Amino acid sequence: MPSGELPSPISFQNDADGVHVNAPLPGPTAWKLIRRSNLIVPILTAHDTLSATTVQGDGDSKYEHRMPKPGGAEMVRSFRNIVAQEGRAVSVDILSGREPRHHETTRQWFYKWGYRSVIDDFNLNPHDGRKHSLPYKVNTVKTKVDEGYSVVEVDDDLAVSMNLPSNVLAYVMKNFTNNAVFRHWAGLELPANVIPVNSFEQLLEDFSKRLKNGQI
Repeated sequence: MPSGELPSPISFQNDADGVHVNAPLPGPTAWKLIRRSNLIVPILTAHDTLSATTVQGDGDSKYEHRMPKPGGAEMVRSFRNIVAQEGRAVSVDILSGREPRHHETTRQWFYKWGYRSVIDDFNLNPHDGRKHSLPYKVNTVKTKVDEGYSVVEVDDDLAVSMNLPSNVLAYVMKNFTNNAVFRHWAGLELPANVIPVNSFEQLLEDFSKRLKNGQI
């Protein structure tokens, strides 16, 4: 970094289901690995994605009564503290592919479980249909990169992590669908920026080391 140049702010993008929320596993990704299908797919541009049909409003949501993963809000708070100790600016967002009719429930769920004081914003998929979840997440992260952020993303779906730019630090919360056996069977080697972790504690430890070493 040139002398006198300020370090870039950090954007921490947090997937909801499977990371902070107890939820069904991302089965389609596991099925692709079993079939040895390529997880890296063509991603619609942000312009094309934004042209998709949306459904407004929030009715009875299947997400309302899901339970939190233990320690999620505390992890985000610790993440912010780690960044602050290094003198870097940070923005923490929830990044979710949930459809528009579930957005208000999503916000209220995170407020209920203690996240109000530790997150800055919600990046929620504005399109109806789960097929828009992956491109929405990837394009949102790319936009943050284009805005000058150093981006850290955590997800439980390996398909998301594998499609992110190589300059994004992508943590994958380990689960049955992204385990090493499936990856080996599929002949999938993870790029250097995709880091599997077993816990929030492991994520924080790895992130802190990389930040202190100037890798972010």
